[in-house]
Amino acid sequence: MTKSSGITLKAQILFKLVRRRQWGGKHSAIDDLKKGFPPNTHAEIQSVTDELISENMLLVKKAFYGTHVSLNPKMSKEIKEFIANLYGEIAKPYL
Repeated sequence: MTKSSGITLKAQILFKLVRRRQWGGKHSAIDDLKKGFPPNTHAEIQSVTDELISENMLLVKKAFYGTHVSLNPKMSKEIKEFIANLYGEIAKPYL
């Protein structure tokens, strides 16, 4: 994975969760993040998701039915800036 593709995947995952309004208590299954991406990128998406968790942009909720993630509301400013830097005008209605 190149650095630029990693940054793009990070922004795509974050933007997907922002569009779904998955902040704080509202979460989505970690496996659902892969939906909508080509199958050859699923391994990269898993590693990028792990990076986002370690950077504290994603919160993890572990349950008996699987691992779920949501956007960290305390990092909302950083998340929105990260998305806006890559998507610009396209992302404005969601941010």
